[in-house]
Amino acid sequence: MAPTGAAGLPPVLTERASMLAAGVRTLALQSDLPGMAAVAAETTAEVGQAARGRCYFVDAEDGLLWTADGDEFPANHGLAGAAVSSGRVRLAPRARQCPLVRRELDDPDGSGTERLLALPITSANGETHAVVVIARSAAMPAFSPAEIEVLSLWADQIAPLFHMLHVEGQAEQLQRDAGMAGRRGIYREEALEGLAQGEPNFGVLLEPMPWWLRHAYLLVVLVFVTGGLFFALVDAREYASGPAFIVSTRGRDISAARAGVVDSVLVAPGQAVVRGQLLVTFAADPERAEMTRARAELDRTLLARLRTPSERTHELAVAQAQATWRRAEAQVEHANLRAPAAGHIGDVRIETGRALEAGQVVMTLADDDHPRPLVRALVPGRYRPALEVGQALTLALDGFPTAPQRLTVTSVSEQVVGTREIHRIVGPEIADALPAQGPMIIVEAELPADTIEADGRTWTLHEGMVGRADIAVRHQSVAHLLFPQLERILGDA
Repeated sequence: MAPTGAAGLPPVLTERASMLAAGVRTLALQSDLPGMAAVAAETTAEVGQAARGRCYFVDAEDGLLWTADGDEFPANHGLAGAAVSSGRVRLAPRARQCPLVRRELDDPDGSGTERLLALPITSANGETHAVVVIARSAAMPAFSPAEIEVLSLWADQIAPLFHMLHVEGQAEQLQRDAGMAGRRGIYREEALEGLAQGEPNFGVLLEPMPWWLRHAYLLVVLVFVTGGLFFALVDAREYASGPAFIVSTRGRDISAARAGVVDSVLVAPGQAVVRGQLLVTFAADPERAEMTRARAELDRTLLARLRTPSERTHELAVAQAQATWRRAEAQVEHANLRAPAAGHIGDVRIETGRALEAGQVVMTLADDDHPRPLVRALVPGRYRPALEVGQALTLALDGFPTAPQRLTVTSVSEQVVGTREIHRIVGPEIADALPAQGPMIIVEAELPADTIEADGRTWTLHEGMVGRADIAVRHQSVAHLLFPQLERILGDA
């Protein structure tokens, strides 16, 4: 058991009791913060047998540790901050070896080998008003539990004095605030002080709002006004849009009259033809064989008649053979295609050996009276009431998005056609390249030339080129578009 002094107290406390009593009396006589800080630091160092000490006041509202000399540090820094945060004594056996120590805060005059102790001064309500850090030489022993107990007792004795000083400071501040408020009324303290000192310049008037808020308000008003004008004055257009493709001219499509296999193609694109010129022949082996047999029969009957001219039966046989031969020749001729009119061959869509169906388009014949190419557009059938000749059509060909063509509608189909009819009109080659469509209207427009200017070059247009057509069918203001009820309200008004 450790030895005890008088009245069972630790010997350390007995030896240093006079120091504690003298320190409390001296501290109670101080009337200012520097005096209290100096007495607290010196007495704590003397009781703890340390070389020096520093006293920091705690500002809990601002989170600062500050000295009477004006030094300020964050309240959570250093060994002193750790003592304030925990509310108990914190030790550092070697200053430079303790991660909590901040030399500029805890012991700015030390070398880093000292033993440090941070003593928080906490009132009975748990509020820490100050913290004292003392530094003991490394040659001396570490702080013992008995010494820590004595220092804690010292902190408990002086804590009420620091608490009273804190309360007095709060009371004085409240009095100053109350007195200043009653003295200045509705006026600023700076203005009253300037008036009392006789300064001629009283500064600027108190602004009700900062400059940036005033400009922001003007900006918001400008945005609303501009938006209102945009909604009221700017038109939004509705377009009848759909795929479009180029056809050679206003000429005609030449279709196969019957199903068969192409035997030969006798013309090429761009070639001039005359009416009745043979264009395509079809493989017609049965018909040709029948025609050959009928010709042989005709030759036989003619020879028989020449041998016996008086025989009436030979004359009748010759007539029958001639009729049979002409029918077979007509069947062979019907399998071929001839030019229905003079013109130029446009697009040839077949090749030798290809099997065709009856009615399938095999080529186009350009009418010399209308050499300029046409554009055929397929737009949704619901726009038929809004479409008419003379409307503007904008064509954007695939591959030339930066060179739109401004055209005029020259023809609008009367009927809404379905997918099967569209395939028959445009042909299977072009129809396969078009997206799936529902009921459509066919619109035509004439191109000004068979070339197009794009990317600084002149490009030749070819039949079958596809793109997109847009026809403006109606327009209305953005306000009417966003609020359809406006039209009814304005109409009633």
